[in-house]
Amino acid sequence: MEWTDRKVKLLREMAREGRSFSEAGQVLGCSRNAVAGKAKRLKVKFRSKSEGEKLSQAVRLAWGRMPPEVRVARIAGGANKAAAAAKAKRQARA
Repeated sequence: MEWTDRKVKLLREMAREGRSFSEAGQVLGCSRNAVAGKAKRLKVKFRSKSEGEKLSQAVRLAWGRMPPEVRVARIAGGANKAAAAAKAKRQARA
C-alpha cells in the first residue's frame, strides 16, 4: 500500500477521533495490520481498550489467580458452595 500524505493525514485524524485500527483500515482501504504498523512507525496513538475490554481482562486475570477450590465454589454457586469447596480440596490433594 502506498502511504500518501493525504492518507497519513487521515490516519492521524482518525487516531485523534478515537477510531480503531479496523475502522481506519476500512476508510483507508487497507488492513488493520497495515494501519497498526504505520501508526507505530509514526508514533501515532490510537484508542486504548474500551472500559468493557479493561473490565473483562481484569476479571480473567483475577479468575486465574484464584485458588481452585474458590473457583469451583463460585461455579457451583448458592447452597452448594461449601460442598464444592471441600470436593475441590480433596481433588487438589489427590
